[in-house]
Amino acid sequence: MGRTVEARVRELREKLERASRLYYEEGTSDISDSEYDELFAELQAIEREHPELTTPDSPTMRVGSPLPKGTSFAKADHLSPMLSLDSLTSIDEVREFDERARKFLGLDDGETFRWVCEPKLDGVSANLLYEDGALVLGLSRGDGRTGEDITQNLRTIRNLPLQLEDSSPPRRVEIRGEVIMSRDAFARLQAESEATSDTPFRNARNTVAGTLKLLDPRIVARRPLEFLCFGTGRADGLDQASHTERRAYLRECGFTVAEPHAVCEGINGVIDFHAGLDSRREELPYEI
Repeated sequence: MGRTVEARVRELREKLERASRLYYEEGTSDISDSEYDELFAELQAIEREHPELTTPDSPTMRVGSPLPKGTSFAKADHLSPMLSLDSLTSIDEVREFDERARKFLGLDDGETFRWVCEPKLDGVSANLLYEDGALVLGLSRGDGRTGEDITQNLRTIRNLPLQLEDSSPPRRVEIRGEVIMSRDAFARLQAESEATSDTPFRNARNTVAGTLKLLDPRIVARRPLEFLCFGTGRADGLDQASHTERRAYLRECGFTVAEPHAVCEGINGVIDFHAGLDSRREELPYEI
């Protein structure tokens, strides 16, 4: 086997990963869907002929075999709990929370601290475990301490990295995020469903939840799911300490992070961010 075959495999993988990233992060692509399919088929053919070139992070390895009928997903514990969020329904409650936080931090009157603001996505939470940069486990949130092993379904999501783009990755890190379906993607899926089925999909969130419970990852792979990360759980060997630093690191590793976001000095900035986000809620590409 010559170096040209290895070089072509690298080239194909780079083109496919680039196309996926452009599509999910910028809404554009430098190749058409048919060109993507042709490149994917070529990569599959080469890997069948040269199985020694197949790697766990290859785009062709995203889709596995279906589970036998009647089986259920195994369960596993999160390394650190996935805690739920409390809801605040008024500006007064927001200011009261800020006051409690200031007291907890021992701040004097007039002192402020920075808040990181970002949308709460209306999707299904998932927890990804990477060891030495490789995805080894993907869990649903479950009860916050134990989730279902839906790794084979999560691997099919094209904007979810199977390998962190980090030459010195942390030994072990949990990446938390939301599996969503954009408004446009759901509209297309719904139109296709209405044309071929008597039971159209109700809404994007329910569709995502139902899709992740499917036993056949081949069906999951045909659904336009996206993964938007919002933070980390346990992180062994991750130097970035602040939430903002970790957001930047996750983007560098190949993840799509939730936008818009802002770092606000003081609670008034938080209130303004929420008002601005709420005013253009319907303009966002996904539900919040």
